[in-house]
Amino acid sequence: MTDQDYDVKVCEEAMLILRLGGDRLLYAMHKSAGFPSRSFLYKKMIATRATFTSSIHVQFKAGSFQIRADLERNMCNSLREDHGRPRSPHVLMLDGVAMEQRARYAPLTSTAAVDMYAEFVRKNKVHLASEALVIGVGAIRNESAPFIPLLVIPSCKAFSAEHIAGIVEVVLEVWKNHEYGEQLHGPIVTVSSDSASVYRKALTRVCRSHVMPTTVPWSHLLQNLDLFDQRSSVHGVMDCADDKHSAKRWRHCLKRANDSIRVFDTEVDQMILRDFLLLHGKCSEADLERLFHPDDNQNVPAV
Repeated sequence: MTDQDYDVKVCEEAMLILRLGGDRLLYAMHKSAGFPSRSFLYKKMIATRATFTSSIHVQFKAGSFQIRADLERNMCNSLREDHGRPRSPHVLMLDGVAMEQRARYAPLTSTAAVDMYAEFVRKNKVHLASEALVIGVGAIRNESAPFIPLLVIPSCKAFSAEHIAGIVEVVLEVWKNHEYGEQLHGPIVTVSSDSASVYRKALTRVCRSHVMPTTVPWSHLLQNLDLFDQRSSVHGVMDCADDKHSAKRWRHCLKRANDSIRVFDTEVDQMILRDFLLLHGKCSEADLERLFHPDDNQNVPAV
């Protein structure tokens, strides 16, 4: 079987083998069963290998250089093609993903960086990550759009909001100026995450740290709004909850049939939410059964 004979299904099966069993299993399947090779998958498929950024860099002044380099490399791999779609606004999403603690080879290219790691290990200043901070973008369109990861950074509970805010600001800056970012695909207009306190604080620093100057023509009009603190983002972005986490929050609050949420003078219970999603959310009864399944807190279908 030649490279031209592989269809999408076979390539997806080979990619699954690679993800689950690694290079050696895919190599064996390539030789014995005719599956595509790893080099073919990364050349022909949209799925690409993202560089795993070293989290130690975010705590030092030189850290933004490493993050910027990894980000630009990943954008060149994942966003080079526009696939004929028009430019559109994008949402920047970030979330933490739990992972197994396991040692790996660090992608270092200098002796000085290796010596720095060794010194921190001896002083017990570094440890294996317990989770990964994943940052990616998605287009805001009427039709479904894929989530494209831009950065995967090892992290832990010691990761502060200041660290995360600094990383997000680097991503926003690179996206605005990179040829495969805003110029090709469109601007980032909003940043979203879940309700974790460290992410909320980070997004507050990014999106509401700039005080509107009085020289702005409309500032005198906005001063009359009692609840408006005249704070905005230097980068021109807003923070909001994405659809997935909003649905997950509603699902958690209305998990049991007798639970309800008060919205002004209206009590919203599970039946009201079910009827709304059936009518306006294009959901089936099967989707709703999976959404409210009591034993699966992570199952949030596309509602």
